[in-house]
Amino acid sequence: MNRRAVTVTFAIMLVLVVAATQVWASEGHAEGGGPAEVSSIANPQQMNAESLKTGMAVYEKNCSGCHGDSGRGDGPLANSLLEKPTDFTNVTMMEEHSDGELFYKIKEGVGEYMPAFENQLTENDMWHVVNYLRSIAPELAAQEEPVLTEEKETTSMASPEEFRTLENPVSNDHASFTGGKEVYKLYCYRCHGENGWGNNGSYAQSALTKPAPDLSDPALLRKMTDGELFYTIKFGSGEMLSHGEYLSDEEIWQTVNYIRTFEGKEHDTTTREKSNTTLYGAILLIAVLIVFFVKRRR
Repeated sequence: MNRRAVTVTFAIMLVLVVAATQVWASEGHAEGGGPAEVSSIANPQQMNAESLKTGMAVYEKNCSGCHGDSGRGDGPLANSLLEKPTDFTNVTMMEEHSDGELFYKIKEGVGEYMPAFENQLTENDMWHVVNYLRSIAPELAAQEEPVLTEEKETTSMASPEEFRTLENPVSNDHASFTGGKEVYKLYCYRCHGENGWGNNGSYAQSALTKPAPDLSDPALLRKMTDGELFYTIKFGSGEMLSHGEYLSDEEIWQTVNYIRTFEGKEHDTTTREKSNTTLYGAILLIAVLIVFFVKRRR
């Protein structure tokens, strides 16, 4: 092989290494954890319902543009970045970072595209976001149930039959819609998806053994009374966890009203492509062309 061929081959290998490194970094592996002392900092904010609500609000305003509503790194700005934003549903990656390291990344920023939020967020807000990020990774969320901060109202009825005829005491108005939407986004959409379809939530794709029920299915919604929906949310069903320990009855009824708005919504039939397929394909194509070129020059 002549000198020019060797030079070209080396240049191509360098391109492949750089591209592979970017992919590795985009999956959260190449990011450092920050100074050594950061990893041992304890989170002063207890993971409870109030912390998750605060963290979700801060996340939606400051983080979802890149990391996406579900934390999968697929926000509307992600395609404009050379590196894919971190996927917070990646349990392995999340387990490798302590709360202190996540806090440091939010505060100081990471690389070229993740800005520092030191001057935009309070430290408490950053810690709340850390708790919220923990709740996004399915297996971690199951390990870290929210801690109750107050006594929630209960009911003496404990069987589906008794709930079937129970009427919804909460008016189906704008306030109920807003309250139900907030609860749904915090506790339900990761399994049932943004529009209740049950096939596009982050947990539905990675943590459930079977699809979550399609809450937009008219047959399902007409089959279940408000009381039965209330019972299912409060006490759980199958893989669905009970939410009665950290949601008030009013919040659950509001969620029932919000779920009713899903009926008949058309499904998005497009399939989510894996983020790195195009990049790997391009790398392979370049490698093939280089080999062909080198052979032609020999």
